[in-house]
Amino acid sequence: MKNKNDTFNKTINKRTIVLLTSIITIVLILGILIYAISFKQHTLAVSESQDKSYKITIKYSGPFTIGPEGIHIYYKKKGDFFEHKVIKTLLYNRGASLDESNYKIEWNDDTAKITLHGEKQKDEIFDVDFSKGVKVTKETE
Repeated sequence: MKNKNDTFNKTINKRTIVLLTSIITIVLILGILIYAISFKQHTLAVSESQDKSYKITIKYSGPFTIGPEGIHIYYKKKGDFFEHKVIKTLLYNRGASLDESNYKIEWNDDTAKITLHGEKQKDEIFDVDFSKGVKVTKETE
């Protein structure tokens, strides 16, 4: 014959398991959302040189609160498996989403001229020269 305490303990154990499972599920969902919103990099632009030897990719990681966007610029040579980060900067855009108006990429042979434009800052202009390795220079006004 079953004791009332055994039945009570089994009920409490089942409730505890259900409660812990629910809490873990909620924490995992919140963690995934926070990662997707604030840490995951999103592609803003991809541009290839005329001869398709080089590729420039501009990515951004959105802020969790209103503030500047973290901009990461990568290059990839033809035949490379991985992208290589060459520039990391911030873009102040008054919390607005980034779009085509925030960048411009112009190619001249093996040199890419990248212009980043934000609403609350001067344009940032970078030259990435692939002719002798990879050389990045920031233009000053």
